[in-house]
Amino acid sequence: MRERERALREANEALTRENHALKASLRAAEQDLSEHRTWVAQLQHQVRQLQTENADLRRCLGEHNGGEDRHRRELWELRNKNTRLENENEGLKARIHDLKRQLRESVDDRVRRLTQNVNTLTREVNDWRRRFGDLERRHRRLRENLDNYITSNECLANENAELRRTIATYERILRRHRLIA
Repeated sequence: MRERERALREANEALTRENHALKASLRAAEQDLSEHRTWVAQLQHQVRQLQTENADLRRCLGEHNGGEDRHRRELWELRNKNTRLENENEGLKARIHDLKRQLRESVDDRVRRLTQNVNTLTREVNDWRRRFGDLERRHRRLRENLDNYITSNECLANENAELRRTIATYERILRRHRLIA
């Protein structure tokens, strides 16, 4: 029984360690998420800068009437660059969303498994406590019965000794009167 309690304590300690490890993993994931948010903010800032730059270039293009082909080419390149950066930004947003979902699912799954393990162990501990209580009651009853039997045996032994003394006294009386040899 002590071995079982020790095993349960060890299992509980292992679950506690795993819980701490999960909390550490969650903190690390939250830190990664924070870094990704910072990264997205930086990318958004870059996009705004590029949009501002595009607006400046458009204004410059409007100011210069000559070299329309060059300006069109630059504008086309800037639009492509802007589109590429916006696509990259959208891809990063989707990746962040996917990472959040994966993290949430992973944490939910681990919490669900840990909850099941804790519930199972709780049921086992309660079962062992119930068994221990039953065993303790049986032991107490057996101890009481044994104490009663010991007391009864002592009384019978005293009574037996008293009867032997009485028999010995009667035998002496009978010998004195020569009724027995």
